[in-house]
Amino acid sequence: MLLNLPSDSIGSYNSYHDGMYLWGYILGCLIISVICGAITRKINQNKGYDGGFAWGFFLWIIGIIVVACRADNSKPKVQISQSPFYDQTAAQRIINNGGWTCKKCGSKNQDDMEACTCGMTKQENEVYHTISENDKNEFINIQKLKS
Repeated sequence: MLLNLPSDSIGSYNSYHDGMYLWGYILGCLIISVICGAITRKINQNKGYDGGFAWGFFLWIIGIIVVACRADNSKPKVQISQSPFYDQTAAQRIINNGGWTCKKCGSKNQDDMEACTCGMTKQENEVYHTISENDKNEFINIQKLKS
């Protein structure tokens, strides 16, 4: 006998199987909860939020729907780097929307950016544009001393 069940009582046999079904149901629900939690966490991360596992773990498909309907909170890119692979149309779009081009490194920056990644501020960029070539070298040397 593999199961070691009492042979004289049918009631105890049924209660044994009912218990096994209950454990199977609990295990199945736990697996579904973990899968739904992982899905909602990934959706939440893609939308720019932290966490989100509990939505799917406790609410299953309803949690997935709630998280999928949340507003996007991810931060937009604020600067296009000057690499040979960057999108020309995105750089042109930045300039058309009032952005500025750094005279020192050539990067395209959005209007609300106060400084370029090379360290030159927007105000320094305007001054750099109006000074002579000799003064530009002196200006660069002064900027290096400030750093």
